[in-house]
Amino acid sequence: MTFSRVRLDHKGIEQTLKTDPGIASKINDLVEQIGQDCRDTAEDQDQVFVDHYTTDRTAGAVTVLTEEQVKNGILTRAAAKAGLEVKTK
Repeated sequence: MTFSRVRLDHKGIEQTLKTDPGIASKINDLVEQIGQDCRDTAEDQDQVFVDHYTTDRTAGAVTVLTEEQVKNGILTRAAAKAGLEVKTK
C-alpha cells in the first residue's frame, strides 16, 4: 500500500475563510438552520437567540436557556441534525 503526503495550505485556507462570500453565506445559513430547529423544539421560542457576527471571518452563535439544553439537549440535537460533529469533553 502506498501513502501520499498531504500538505495543507494554511494561509490559503485562512484567506478563503476570510474572503469567500460563499463560505460566509453557508455559515450564516447553518446558524439560522440550527437556531430554527432549536426554536421548533424549545418550550419558549423567545429564549433562543441567533447572532451573526464577524471577527476576522464570518461567525455565528446560537444561545438557548441552560435548562433547555440540560433537560432536552436542544442545541446539541440541532447541531448534530445540521451535520456538525458534536463531542463531549
